[in-house]
Amino acid sequence: GSDAYSPMTGLGSFQCFFPDGDATTNVTATVTDSDGASDTDNEVVVVTISNVAPTVTLSAANVLSVDEGSQHTYSFTTSDPGEDDFALLSSECGLNGTQVGADTCDTSTGAGSFVCLFPDGPASSIVSVQVEDSDGDDSNEDTQTVTVDNVAPTVTLAGPATPDEGSGHSYSFTVTDPGQDTFVLGATDCGA
Repeated sequence: GSDAYSPMTGLGSFQCFFPDGDATTNVTATVTDSDGASDTDNEVVVVTISNVAPTVTLSAANVLSVDEGSQHTYSFTTSDPGEDDFALLSSECGLNGTQVGADTCDTSTGAGSFVCLFPDGPASSIVSVQVEDSDGDDSNEDTQTVTVDNVAPTVTLAGPATPDEGSGHSYSFTVTDPGQDTFVLGATDCGA
């Protein structure tokens, strides 16, 4: 639909769409005169189609502020102007994250995800992903910074709830924390 031609001057033009590279193709034009004779341009234009590297993007919906001890899924998409398949080159959870589970990457769309565990906070970690197209070109490496928040420890107290007056009793407690922390006893209080 892009052909333009003037029968009076013989000047014309047309547009080509090149769906995928690396490749080469020959561009030609054929013209027929009013007597029915035709000719194809004998100066064939050889067009070299260059591959364009894919672009990978981490999802804006990914969680970027997390509690220590939690794990989260980081999704990504891939765009490419060509007709390529994709493979995951790398996915990283950063210095203060650990990758858990299996990566996913759809070979036809380049969409996928990976799961990160953030064991301790306060900290920050940079998650990243990179893919490769079927022509062997690497994408950009997209990154997001994740803030890992500290979570306060939980103290659980055990002992008699209804002691008799004038009696002494022991109370024990346990401490849990989702982070990789050590603890210092702040205070104990037997009440009024």
